[in-house]
Amino acid sequence: MKIKPALLDSLTEDDDPNRIARGQGRWYQSLEQYRNSVIKDVENLLNTRQISLDAVEKNSILHQSLFAYGVKDLTCFAVNTPDGVQSLCLAIEQALSNNEPRMGDVTVKADETNDIHKNPARLKLLISASLVMPEFQSENFVIHADLDTQTSRIDLTPFEERNA
Repeated sequence: MKIKPALLDSLTEDDDPNRIARGQGRWYQSLEQYRNSVIKDVENLLNTRQISLDAVEKNSILHQSLFAYGVKDLTCFAVNTPDGVQSLCLAIEQALSNNEPRMGDVTVKADETNDIHKNPARLKLLISASLVMPEFQSENFVIHADLDTQTSRIDLTPFEERNA
């Protein structure tokens, strides 16, 4: 299956940087490359902190601009409580729905293997979505997200890699 990459990926990710200089960017990518591109961009999105929009009117165009890119500061969420984890999951769902068009039907939930009492510095989340591919049928897509609650860093791995 050959999928046309996003414009930025075709310009920046190439095995031979001289091809870009000659105007010969990559025209197609495999499904695995497409998935990896989405994961990389989602990881960047989730590790970007959104500027507070509290003072901005709800119907302002700023809510739909790059000004709203990212996730709220993770220190705002009490991740040691079920309500805090649920609020974090909803914030991540909203950020993905607003900023990642290659993912549809996004749901985020706490991984059942979490033990906040054993390891309060780590929170594991499952991100499920349909991977939207132009000209191809969507496929289900699951990503594991590991949140380091001390640094607020989120690392992503595809479901298959974690279970291998």
